[in-house]
Amino acid sequence: MDFYKALSPFYDEMINFEERLKKERNVFKEFIVSNKIKSAIDIGCGTGFYAILLSELRVESWGIDDSAEMIKIARINAEKRKVNVKFKRLKFENWHLEIKSMFDSVLCLGNSLPHILEKSKLKSVIKNIYNRISNNGIFVAQILNYERIMKNKERIVNIKKINKHILIRFYDFYRNYIVFNILIISEENEKIGHEIISTKLRPIYKEELITFIRNSGFRKINIYSDFQRNRYYKNKSKDLFVFAVK
Repeated sequence: MDFYKALSPFYDEMINFEERLKKERNVFKEFIVSNKIKSAIDIGCGTGFYAILLSELRVESWGIDDSAEMIKIARINAEKRKVNVKFKRLKFENWHLEIKSMFDSVLCLGNSLPHILEKSKLKSVIKNIYNRISNNGIFVAQILNYERIMKNKERIVNIKKINKHILIRFYDFYRNYIVFNILIISEENEKIGHEIISTKLRPIYKEELITFIRNSGFRKINIYSDFQRNRYYKNKSKDLFVFAVK
């Protein structure tokens, strides 16, 4: 089964959707005001978390994702919260051909970029993002800190119980890529079953990402460990956030 099709029923609870909407509201409000953002698009939007949050803060919002199931849930989430977000099922590589609008901000969060398995395609995706950002607009990218992950090679990422399901996230490490797995253990009618879903990721290191962003034309680039702009530590930070101004 397709990785994100299988994951979609669990995704909102896995990322603590409702709790995070409340928790991250003030941080995003400051981000919107300080960068004068009136329009934004979330590339790899999943079930719509960031696009919905931005819309609730009165930003004209779009969200795109390659997963039909994720987009379906994103539309349901937006309808529940009575916000108007334009969700489309599109691929990283060609979304810019379908959507001709310019945006004050483009977001690519949730470790989406490592799903692009070729360097040349990543380079092209970032250039296309640059071309869809207004002058003085801002691109925010988040990936996991692969310097730390590849150094420590810890296989178990997380274990979480969701209703009658236990989700165990773990890695298989290879020379040039990682396989990200989720073991889903389910109990129903006193029977225990399991399913493993997997997707391939290409680790992206800080210098590679910054180089591609700089070469695309962005003039001001800063790195942090989170959206609150706390300092990034190569061997300690869980995430890498890049804020790049056109």
